[in-house]
Amino acid sequence: MASLKGVVHVLSFTPGMSASLRKRLPGVAVREVLREGTAEKHTGMPWLERDLFEDELEALRQAEVLLTDARTLLRVMDQAPNLRYVQIRSTGADFLTSQLQGRRPPFVVSRNTGAGVALLMAEYVVGAAICWERGFLEARDNQLKKVYDRGPRFALYRGIRDLTVAELVIAELMRFNLNSFPIYKVCHIQCILPVARVLKTFQCTVHGFSRTPQSESKRSPYIDVYWSTGQMESFLAECDYVVGVLPSTPTTKGLLGGDVLKAAKKCPILLNAGRGDLISEKDLLKALDAGWISGTILDVFETEPLPEDSLLWTHPKVFLTPHVSAFGSWKNRVESTLDCFVENYRRLQNGEPLLGVVDWSAGY
Repeated sequence: MASLKGVVHVLSFTPGMSASLRKRLPGVAVREVLREGTAEKHTGMPWLERDLFEDELEALRQAEVLLTDARTLLRVMDQAPNLRYVQIRSTGADFLTSQLQGRRPPFVVSRNTGAGVALLMAEYVVGAAICWERGFLEARDNQLKKVYDRGPRFALYRGIRDLTVAELVIAELMRFNLNSFPIYKVCHIQCILPVARVLKTFQCTVHGFSRTPQSESKRSPYIDVYWSTGQMESFLAECDYVVGVLPSTPTTKGLLGGDVLKAAKKCPILLNAGRGDLISEKDLLKALDAGWISGTILDVFETEPLPEDSLLWTHPKVFLTPHVSAFGSWKNRVESTLDCFVENYRRLQNGEPLLGVVDWSAGY
């Protein structure tokens, strides 16, 4: 394990990543794989789209600990024979798992579990719900038409405290060993707890659905009621909002598809800021047109970018944003990524369990 100490390689197009990491890890040699100044010249390029130059390849070959993004890792992993641990910048690993199709890298990969991303998602969920409930979209339309309207849409809105918000979560803790590391797969619920916590500050009632029942010791004080497999109908019947912040895995794809939403007795709003394959576009339109849900707020889609011929663009019960719920500023991206990486690097040196390790069989 001694060979892992003291050197970290960075392959990122995010400006300031290496400089910030040097400040956070004094005494550690932080080495750029890309030529100096490359990130600053290509800030619009989030991942590697060209072949590495020979000097860059040589730096990559020396890397044992690497900080990069998922798409770049997929492109260069076979050119990095000494890799032992990789941190990717994204909160999900579905791009890697889908592209590798069952192939497992001979090194540990962890996702970004930094609080910054989760807080941005919490802002999005609360902001979108307030926007929908308070009629801000209609108010903007009225402004453009020069209509001064203080009618029922604005007088009879629901406050956040009046809502029951149901969150779809994954809350499992599994242990496995790889390359002699004592590594733990950390539950994805970490990503959504800030959503529940922020909602609770507005005195909202929060329900959580997970695949397996949660013991009292694992339950969050921000989730009022837990539901699990076999209780989906009862779970959906209770809620005013259904919030999805799930990763894309074999068990989450189509989770709300078919006639599942027919059980949503209160005709809730479906807010999906996780992955678009939680429900197909066909099934979503069916749920909307059948009145099983009263509307949907979508940040993610079955196909991205959303095709021009999609009916979602013009559906009167749909509000869309272009996958930006956790698309923060450069500073946020850097700090959120490094919060997670620095903690995992410390754990790596001390032989402690790592956070957010990708479970290739589960798909996240």
